[in-house]
Formats: sequence, structure tokens, C-alpha cells
Amino acid sequence: MSNLTLTTTLMTNVTSLMANQTTPIPSLDELLDRLGFQTWEIVVNTFIFPLIDLIGIALCSFSLWIFSRPSFEDPIFFYYKLLCFVNIIHLSHNIPFGVLFTPKYFPMINTFASSIYNIYYSFIINFLFHFEDVLQMAILLHKMKLFVPLVKKHFTSSPQIISLALFLICLLIDLPYAFSIKIVSFGEYFYFDSDGLKHIVDFYYFTSSDFSQTLFGQILIGLTSLFLNSFLTLLVGIILNIVSYIKYKIYSNQRKRELEHLQMSSINNRPTTSREMEQQRRRQRTEQNIEKNMLRMSLTLCTISILLRFLYMSSIIYYFLFNSFFNSLLTEIVVNLFLTFAPTVSSFIFYSFNKMFRDETKNVFQF
Repeated sequence: MSNLTLTTTLMTNVTSLMANQTTPIPSLDELLDRLGFQTWEIVVNTFIFPLIDLIGIALCSFSLWIFSRPSFEDPIFFYYKLLCFVNIIHLSHNIPFGVLFTPKYFPMINTFASSIYNIYYSFIINFLFHFEDVLQMAILLHKMKLFVPLVKKHFTSSPQIISLALFLICLLIDLPYAFSIKIVSFGEYFYFDSDGLKHIVDFYYFTSSDFSQTLFGQILIGLTSLFLNSFLTLLVGIILNIVSYIKYKIYSNQRKRELEHLQMSSINNRPTTSREMEQQRRRQRTEQNIEKNMLRMSLTLCTISILLRFLYMSSIIYYFLFNSFFNSLLTEIVVNLFLTFAPTVSSFIFYSFNKMFRDETKNVFQF
């Protein structure tokens, strides 16, 4: 679920709260409780997710190091290296966002400064999530060049040029989202420092900007964030997965028939020993397994991206159908869970489907 919809609900609750508030300035815990924050939600965002992010950073850094070794010289591995690097940036941004989710355990934090970071985070994570998706599609398209002549004809630029073009396109699409949020004061709260001194400070948080409330802003953000970023990316990902699977099955069956025909011709033209036949079959099986596993790895990464994108859109629909602050927090945590785990598990996908990656990993750890 987008931070925009979450904070819109929060602003509504706070406005109502402040309008009816006749009691003295509340403590931070009392204020957060009135707003609907649950302790377990704060603990998960503040401590558990950042810990998983740290593990993910370590795994993605290791994957980046493996893909940077000399044996990974094929151009397609540039995409994998770039994807690992973007995942590291993604996970690095998640850590401050989790810690700054609320000031419950760090009441001395300047909430205005943390809100500035949260606005930046909302934009950059939206952009990085989008860029990761299209990189995975580029990986799949690069593999499709092997068995789809149309892709081979038009997908001719180097991975570096294609990645730069995709970066700029995603940045252009997601840029309006940076203007959809602003910072407001939600009232005051008090806390005691380590010396026992009482401090009264404003609680700042981010909410929908005035621009996002205008008709033009709603159309622009809806077109870019919801349609181009979310829906179109989801649709293209599903189509690519289906087409690539069908095309590969056709290619695989056609190649199998050609190899069988070639073997029969060889047998008719000259005597062939059983050893030669076995060596030829083994070599063909090895090549087919490598191609199949590389395609499976691309499909798996793209499928995870599709599931994440579907979850993101479902959370927005769920928010509008069951509009409550409690439900919005729950859906926000679910989305953050997948945004945290998706980059983290990529290393296991590389290890499962890429024999070269497994061999290099085993060499490093001397299995």
C-alpha cells in the first residue's frame, strides 16, 4: 500500500483527534495509542525488518561479488550485477525507514527531519521497486533472444545502454510521486530524557500534499504511479512470462527434433560408436539444462516481481474497500514484508538455478 493513502487516513484521524482534544498534552505513548499504532507493528518495523534488511545486504553483496568474478563474462550477467547493486541500495534505505517508523523507542528523534527522510524514502523506494522490476524483464528478454527471432532483431543494444534507458524511463515515470507528500504537525507530546527532564515537542508526520489533492495532481499521479508503474508493469510481466515459456517449449521441441534428425543422418553416413553417441547426448543434455536453468532463474525472478506488484495493487484496492487506519497499517506491514524479503531471497534463487554461481560459491567456501 502506498504511503500516500496511509498518511491520508492518519491525517483524518489526527484532525478529528485534535479537534476534540481538551485533555493536557499527552505522552508519546498515549499519542501513538490514540492514533492506532499497535506495539507489535512498531516492534516489527523498528527492529525485525531492519535486521532482515542487514542480512539481505550481506547476501546481495556476496552475490554481487560472485557475479563480478572473471567466469561471469556473458553480457547478461551485467543485469544481474546491476540488480544486486540496486537491491543493496533498496535494502539500505529500508533500515532508516523502519527505525524511524515512529519515535516510540527514540522519543528524542527530530520528527520533522525523520519526516523529510520518509518523504524521500517514499519516492526512492517506489522508483527502485519499479527499476528492479524492469531489470528483471530485461533479463528475461535477453534470454528470449535465443529462441524468439523478433526479440533478437529489436533487442540489440548492450545491457549498459538498455539499463541506462530503463533507469531514465522509470525516473521520469516516478518523479511526480515526489510531489505527492508534505509534512504537517500532528500536535504536541511530552517525554522525559535520561536526566529526567521533561520535553514538549511537536509530532511531525507526512501526509498528502496540496498538489496531490488537485484534479491535475490526481490524474498525473494516477497515470504514472498506478497505471504506468503498477498496472502496466504487472501486465507486461505476466505477458512476458507466458510468452517466454510457450516460445521456449516450442524452441526446445524443435531443437530436439533437429538433433534427432542429425543423429540419424550421422548414423546413415558413417558408423558411430556407442561411446560417441553417449558423449553427444551428454553434451546436448548439459547445454539444454544450462539454457533451461537460466530461463527458470529469469522466470522465477520475474514471477516474484509479478506477485509483489499484484500484492501492492491488491493492498490499495483493499484500502479503498475497507477504509480504516488499522487496516491500512496491516497492509503497509505486509507490503514492507515482501519489499524486505524479495531482494533478500534473490541470492538463493541465483544459487538454486545457476550452476556457475553454485560452483563459485562452493569454491569460496571450499565445500
